[in-house]
This record gives sequence, structure tokens and C-alpha cells, in this order.
Amino acid sequence: MSESLGTDRFLITGACGFLGSALVARLVEEGAPVLAFDQPGAPFDRLSSKVEILAADLRDPASYRAEVLGFSPTRVIHLAALIDNSRDFDLYSKLFETNLSGTVALTSVVRELSRLGSLVHASTGEEYGNVEGVRHEELPPRPVSPYSASKAAVTAFLTSLHQMSGFPATTARIFLPYGPGASPRFFVTQLVSAIRRGDPFPMTPGLQKRDFLYVDDVVEGLLVTCRCPPLCGEVVNICSGMGVSLLSLAEAGVKVAREEGVLQDGFEIQAGKLPYRQAEIMNYVGDPGKLERATGWRTEISIETGLRRMFRAPKPGSSTQNSV
Repeated sequence: MSESLGTDRFLITGACGFLGSALVARLVEEGAPVLAFDQPGAPFDRLSSKVEILAADLRDPASYRAEVLGFSPTRVIHLAALIDNSRDFDLYSKLFETNLSGTVALTSVVRELSRLGSLVHASTGEEYGNVEGVRHEELPPRPVSPYSASKAAVTAFLTSLHQMSGFPATTARIFLPYGPGASPRFFVTQLVSAIRRGDPFPMTPGLQKRDFLYVDDVVEGLLVTCRCPPLCGEVVNICSGMGVSLLSLAEAGVKVAREEGVLQDGFEIQAGKLPYRQAEIMNYVGDPGKLERATGWRTEISIETGLRRMFRAPKPGSSTQNSV
């Protein structure tokens, strides 16, 4: 568990998304004041009535400057981003405009805060690209998609801002989060949905290894990172350090679903039905050592436990809403 939140006041961007809504819920449990920032039209009704709401375009600092400075956060966790992992050249301008320009706009405002202790930029382990071995923070970025290129650009911007002015930014490279409410684009979400429906599950041969983290572990990792002053100006992995192949994960899903009594007739793992993606990363596993040395924290929730929690959660469209 993270340390007591004390008198910290949190600005959370992307507050209505998958990670954002889980983080906001955790902060509300701790009694921390929260300003939940997302774009106009975002489903703010999924958030607690105890938080303050800010609906604005991240790229337009004039539209939210007064409200942010009035709230006076001491911690900013910056989750807002346009996420698209496809390898489409036409995405470059769109993703850089939203992810890089939006972050530059946000920092132009929060730099004015006199009590700002940290800003944590939620990035992706995909910044490392397709390299051999476990990914550690000393490796140079080698992004393999417009999305990871845009996030690497944000990391470079924040690192240079820290070097130039001491701005207290940290980039947290999050590996593969999953859990109830995650995007239907995510592999684990698709697997759980197919098992519940009893549909065949076409996939690649599934030999690529991934470092999966249950959403509660990601939330804890973000909180300990934002409260660790020595990490300001640094890049840090939020990961488990344990790789599991997609095929092994699918098989674990079947095992847990059978034990939970939710495995439907008709479900079948169709490994090899789909090809690998262009520039597929075959070994996507992070080194958690830097964060552990700085804070003592490591992930706690196993794949089996995480899958069990997903099968026990309400189905999408039932009593709870789900966010991307």
C-alpha cells in the first residue's frame, strides 16, 4: 500500500478513463481532495460526487487555467491521452497534437503552482520498442507506432523541462494494465468476453510474452511514484517483471473460468488463426527494480487472481459502466 496521502491535493487528467476512474476511486477512499479533469462529454457521472469536476480541452490552457490554479493541486497524475496502437502513418499528426501539445499546454498552467510536488506522466512500456531482453530505464526509446512515438516525445519534453527548470516531472512507463472496465481493444478483455459468451477466440500463435498488471497494482504504482521526490526528473517502469505468453494467459483464463463456473460451451482458443502485427514486439517485459529500490513497492496481484476478479465483476452494460 502507498503511504498516507496527508494533505496532498490531486489533479487527475483523463479521470473518466479506465485507469483514471480507478485512481480517482482510490483517492476518494483515502479522503484526498481530487480535481477530476477530462474532456467535455466524458462520463463524469461514473465518478464520486466527492470530487470536483473539470471539463475542458487539454490543448486549450485558457479554458482551465483559473480552475486549476484555484484548486491548487500538489500532485498531478497525467493520464489523458489519445490511445491508438495501430501502425497507421496518418495517426502521427493527430496523436502528437493531442498527446504532446496537450501535455505542453497542461505544464504551462501547472508550472504556476507554488506547491506542486510532482507531475507523473503515464506513458507506456512500448516506448522501448522491439529490443532484446528485459526493458530497463537506461535503454533509449525505440517506439514502434505513432502512439508510442508520441509518448516518447512527451517523455523527452518533460525530461528537458526538468533539466532546464527543475520542473518535478516523472514519466511512469506502464506495461499492460487489465481489469474490469478496460477497453474492449485489450487482449484480456476480449478473452474474458469470448469465454463468457461461448464464442471461438481467434488469436495469433500467442508466443509473444507480455508483462500484465491488474489495475489495482497500476494505481498503487502511480501513487508511490508521485510521492517519491527522488524520482522527479526520472523515467520509471511500472511493471511486474514477469512475462507470460498470450497463449498461456488464454489457457489460464479457461482454467479460472472453469473453476468459477462461467466457461460457456462453444469457447475455443484458435491459436494461429490471426497473424502477428507488423513490427510485433515478441518479448514485452519490464524491469521493476528501479521503482522497488526507490519506494520498496512491487506488484502483488497474480494473473490468476486478476482473471478471477474479472470474471466476478459485473458484465459490461449491467449494473456498472465501463470506460476505455
